[in-house]
Amino acid sequence: MSTILLVEDEPDIRHVVKLTLSSAGYDVIDVLAGEDALGYVGSVDLVLLDLRLPGIDGFGFLDAIGDPPPVPVVAMSAHAHREITERALERGCAGYLTKPFTGTELLEEVRRHLDD
Repeated sequence: MSTILLVEDEPDIRHVVKLTLSSAGYDVIDVLAGEDALGYVGSVDLVLLDLRLPGIDGFGFLDAIGDPPPVPVVAMSAHAHREITERALERGCAGYLTKPFTGTELLEEVRRHLDD
């Protein structure tokens, strides 16, 4: 069973994403902030990363874990601006989900990076 680190500060989004992933059979570790997530990177199979976080934001988190990231990172953001998407992918993200996304879109993105 794969373990996913969910880094999301919005309680409603965190709850729905965690429920969706848990229902699909994934172990989920959820944290609110980038600095809280840093200690988990070596023990998970995938990171779902909100780019707008308090403290260390998503880009700061990516800087801290190295280039390339040691595990696949899928960025999540309400910003669909091409520049933000490109910046995330250039910084090592394996994928990008624009909020709001469906449970089906979430699971497809997760499976794409875990089934490689």
